[in-house]
Amino acid sequence: ELICIIVMSRYSKIHRILDIFYMGINDKYFSTRELSDKYNISGKTVSRDISEIRSFLFEYRDIIGNADIVYDRKKKKYHMKYQGDND
Repeated sequence: ELICIIVMSRYSKIHRILDIFYMGINDKYFSTRELSDKYNISGKTVSRDISEIRSFLFEYRDIIGNADIVYDRKKKKYHMKYQGDND
């Protein structure tokens, strides 16, 4: 039973990270609070997930290009930013 719980937990994390990444590539804005509520996780966990995506984007920048998840202070939300974006 413990193995099943660990696998389910890991799947949930992967699903969350892919979902957040997908929101980013689809030019969606999202806040820590929105993601925390959506996935029923802490804000700290959301921050870790975003950090993992940022690490992935940095590590594969040769393939993906210069993309990053950045915080928009005016909107108080995160979004994906690509090199050359002016805003």
